[in-house]
Amino acid sequence: MVKVDCIPHAVIGFGFACDASWITLANLEGTNFGSTKDSFAVVLNVSSLPVGTYIDSVVVTSSGAHNSPQYVVVSVEVAPIPPDLVVSPQILDFEADNLDEEVAPLNLAISCADGSALTYSLSDPPSWVTISGYDGVTPDNILVTAHPGIVGTGTQVANLTVTSDDMSGSPQTVVCRLTVPPWLTQEAPFEQNIHDVVSLDGNMAWAVGFIANADYREGYIYGTVDGGDNWDVRLILPAGPGQGLGFAAIDLAGEELFAVGESGIIYRSSDYGDSWQNIPSGLEDTVVTFNDICFVSPDVGWIVGEYGVVLKTTDGGQTWVQKTSGITEELYGVHFIDAANGWAVSGFKRVIRTSDGGDTWSVHACPFYDSRDIWFTDVNNGWIVGKTSNLGSISFTTDGGLTWSTKDIGLPNTYLQAIQFVDELTGWIVGQSGKVLYTEDAGQTWTEQNSGTEDWLYGVYFLNDRLGWAVGDLGTIRFTTSGGN
Repeated sequence: MVKVDCIPHAVIGFGFACDASWITLANLEGTNFGSTKDSFAVVLNVSSLPVGTYIDSVVVTSSGAHNSPQYVVVSVEVAPIPPDLVVSPQILDFEADNLDEEVAPLNLAISCADGSALTYSLSDPPSWVTISGYDGVTPDNILVTAHPGIVGTGTQVANLTVTSDDMSGSPQTVVCRLTVPPWLTQEAPFEQNIHDVVSLDGNMAWAVGFIANADYREGYIYGTVDGGDNWDVRLILPAGPGQGLGFAAIDLAGEELFAVGESGIIYRSSDYGDSWQNIPSGLEDTVVTFNDICFVSPDVGWIVGEYGVVLKTTDGGQTWVQKTSGITEELYGVHFIDAANGWAVSGFKRVIRTSDGGDTWSVHACPFYDSRDIWFTDVNNGWIVGKTSNLGSISFTTDGGLTWSTKDIGLPNTYLQAIQFVDELTGWIVGQSGKVLYTEDAGQTWTEQNSGTEDWLYGVYFLNDRLGWAVGDLGTIRFTTSGGN
C-alpha cells in the first residue's frame, strides 16, 4: 500500500501510473485522480514471470506540488519453485495371524517430483516398527517392518513423518497400522476337549480336559512356560473300559495346582505341574464327578460336583471334608470372594449361598435350569451363565444371591459355559460356537468379541484386563493380550 500526502496539510489532487505488465495499481479511495491523504495498492503478478529479478517504478504526479513527479521503486525476486516431495504409499498396513509371525516388510518410496537428489529426514519409528535402507537422499526406497510380538493382539497405529527443507509439500505423514487378531490360536498337543485353564504369571499356564475314546475317557493336563507358544503334556490318566477320568477344572492355591474331575479325582502339583499326586477326596463314593474348584488362599479351597457334593480344605488340599449343601442335584460352578462368602450353582434353577466359609448353606431360586458357572465381584453383585433363555438373557443379582434377575444379551438359546471378572467392571463369558462376550461396565452391557473359532469354549481365564485364554473343543486354545478387543 502506498500512501500519498501533502505537506503542509493541504488537499491537492494526484495521479499514478505504471507501464510494467507485472504491476497492477488498485484500491484508489478518492475520486478522479485521487487527493492527498489517500492511498493505493501495488499488486504484483509474478506467476507467469520466469525466474529472475524485476525492477520498475510507479509514477505519482500532482499539478499542485512543486516536487512532482515522485517515483516509487518496486522490485521483486522470482525464485525457483521447489519440486514436490513425493511419499508413497502414505498408509502401510501390516497384518499378522500370530505374535511370533515374521511380517513381510513393506516398501516406502520417497522421491523428488523432478527426480532431483535432495535431502530429507524421517522421524524415529515406534518401538514395534523397524526401518532399513534409509539414507536421507531422494530417491530412496525404505523397507518398513512391523513386529507384532512387541505389542500383542489388537490394532496398533503410529505415524512416520517425512520432512524436507528443499521440497514443497513438506512435511508428509505415513500411517503405519498393524492388525493382529484379538484372539490368537495356540496349538494344543491333542485335538481333544479342553475344559479349563489357569495361569500363574502370564508365562506359566495349565489346561485340563479329557481324551474321548469309545467307552472311556482319559484325563490330561497340559502346561506351558512361554505364554502358550508351546504347550506340552504334563499328565495323562489312562482309563479302562467304562471308566471316566477326565479333568473338569483346575485352580491355583498360591503356587500349587489342583485339578479335579470324573470319578472323584483330585490331583495336586507342588512343582508347577512337572509332577502330580493323587489326593484322596475323603468320599466313600469315588464315582462322584467333581465339576469345579475354587481357592481363595494357599490353604483354603472348595470343590463341588454331583449329588450336591461340597468339599472344603483348610490345609492346602492335603485333606478334604464334606459339607452339607442342602441339595442333592449336581453343582457345576463354585466361586468364593473370600474365606467366608461363597456361592455354587446347580443345573436345576437353584443357587446355594454361604457366609461362614461353607459350613452352612442356604438355597435360593434362580431363573435357569441349565446353569453352568457363577462369579461374584463382591458380596452383593454376581452373575450366572448357562443356557440362555428364549429371549437371550442371563442371570444376575445385586443382593448377594438372595434374588436373581435376567439381563438380555441378545443370544437366545445359547449355551454359555464359563464367566470371569478381573475387577468389578471388567469380565468375559465364553460358550457355544466360539462365543466370547465382554463387559467393561459391570455387566450393564455385553459385547460379542471375535474369538476366531466356531468351536465350543468351556473355560476362560484372565490374568488382568488384557492377558487371557479361552479353551474348548478339539484342542481349541485362544489367547489374547488386548482383552480380546
